[in-house]
Amino acid sequence: MGIANMGDATEISCMNYVLSNPDFIAEILDNNVKKHGATLASAIFVGMLIGGVVTGVIGDQLFGRKRILLTGLLINSIAGLCSALAPSLKIICFARFTSGIGIGAVLSSLITLTTELSPSSQRGLYVSFVASFWTAGSIFVALLGYNILGRLELSWRIFLACCAAPSFLAFVLVAIFVPESARFLALHGDFERAAHEANVVAVKGIGYRNGRLLTADELAFHFSLRGNVEGNQRLKDAPPVPSYITRRNLVINSFTRIKSLYGHGLRRKTIPLHILWFTLSFGSGICTWINTIFAQVNGITDVYLGAFFFASANIPGNFAAAIFLDKFGRRMCFVTSVFGSVIALVFFAHAVYQEESNPARVVGFACLFHCFLVGCWCSLSCMTGEMLPTKVRGTGMGMCSASGRIAAILAQFINGALMDKPAFLIMIAAAMMAIGGLTPYAFQMEELSMQHLEDDVPEEEERKKLDITVVSKELV
Repeated sequence: MGIANMGDATEISCMNYVLSNPDFIAEILDNNVKKHGATLASAIFVGMLIGGVVTGVIGDQLFGRKRILLTGLLINSIAGLCSALAPSLKIICFARFTSGIGIGAVLSSLITLTTELSPSSQRGLYVSFVASFWTAGSIFVALLGYNILGRLELSWRIFLACCAAPSFLAFVLVAIFVPESARFLALHGDFERAAHEANVVAVKGIGYRNGRLLTADELAFHFSLRGNVEGNQRLKDAPPVPSYITRRNLVINSFTRIKSLYGHGLRRKTIPLHILWFTLSFGSGICTWINTIFAQVNGITDVYLGAFFFASANIPGNFAAAIFLDKFGRRMCFVTSVFGSVIALVFFAHAVYQEESNPARVVGFACLFHCFLVGCWCSLSCMTGEMLPTKVRGTGMGMCSASGRIAAILAQFINGALMDKPAFLIMIAAAMMAIGGLTPYAFQMEELSMQHLEDDVPEEEERKKLDITVVSKELV
């Protein structure tokens, strides 16, 4: 699953390099980076917006986490190759949009699946480990850019074709090695397969050797209403689960799931999560233009080497997130990382603003920002997966990431328009991230580290408890 995240990072980051490539600017953008560059950069985020919402809702109802993840990776790899062959701006914009749909599908399922497969005591570590492969993707792209576009001066088409490789590799590895979420399967009544997948994770993933394996009957007891009331009921007595769903029911269920995210029980979690995703995605939008900013600074002779240092700065941030997320909690780590990013951006803007810019200071403060930024995303990924119940976790991830995609699209056009004033656009990113840093405490968001995941939305949980009480009285 880490390689899948690497593939997403590669596809998103590759535009940073081609947007600063002279041949690409002349051949595809007609030497109009401000207008055409912003349009191209935003195309992938539009696709991510649509792909995240649609696949999140469908994944919660029909296909599960693994199939959505595989579909997204396949779309991503094919669209990446099409981008390398695109003859015009319109075609490459469509290819990037399609790639965005694939990335949206991966994002809505990847963290959801990781969260549901991880033990609660080490969930922060596992999610951080998967998220850390974003750094691997960024470094992979930086090395490709440095060698293919910089040192060897080969075509940008070869560069984009190589960037599609991680997604295809991830598709093969996920198909062979990654199990479906046992929690998702059990909630949909497939207790036999759920027990099998849970035992695979326990034995092969965690190293569980001594003791009895989980059975389908035990899952039926915990996940079905009849099992909660009458512990000796067998799986065959559980109510049947339909093997198909009509198009009308799919649409109705989709709107119901989205509506439940903003109901009385979940809106205090969903709304602040939207704010966090929006502000953090807006601030992260500057990463797409980092090479263009470096190119405007006097003294930076090798933009691709600067980009390599920028990508490598994620490594200490990933290590810090893996160590501290479970120790100090998601909220504390998120706020600390955000304000570390804000301070780094302020110094970055000051270094860029000076007429006699010091290249080492410019690249150094940019790297410091990127180091803290990865801590923000690791924390937010954990927070989002833990705050949303299993029944709407994929839908919620899709909706939250959609708000992030809206911010990213907006950031591309603002950054493109302000590219002549890089210090100003950096300060705008810092201001947006500062708002996100205040949100967890302003909304009193819960700290859910080391706790078991919820499965039902609060309203359904209350109804279920009421039903159990009524049935118990009838039995008495």
